[in-house]
Amino acid sequence: MNGASRTLEEIGYVDYLKSGTHGWKNLHEEILAEKDPATQALLRKQSVLSDYYLGSAHAVTQTGELVIASNSGSQLPHLAYTSPNIILVVGTHKIVPTLQDALARIVNMFCRSKISG
Repeated sequence: MNGASRTLEEIGYVDYLKSGTHGWKNLHEEILAEKDPATQALLRKQSVLSDYYLGSAHAVTQTGELVIASNSGSQLPHLAYTSPNIILVVGTHKIVPTLQDALARIVNMFCRSKISG
């Protein structure tokens, strides 16, 4: 399973995953393709138990704290509880000195998305 991530899009991972030229089951795509709301809800519940979760963090402090925000909360179960293998792809531009800087980065991202959205 993978979370929505601009980083994963920018490095080409999302397109690679959609291509099907790998040996993985793409749970994210399967969920989005499902038209029946009840079946889609069941698939979403099952995806929380994925063995691997690939995503990104919004900021990383120089002391190693990860800061992740989620618009819907759908990424959080994987990160906190259920997926035993977490892979986060994080660009160096997301490294900040302190937790306060990391939180400010989240607020600034949210404000930019509201303005451009």
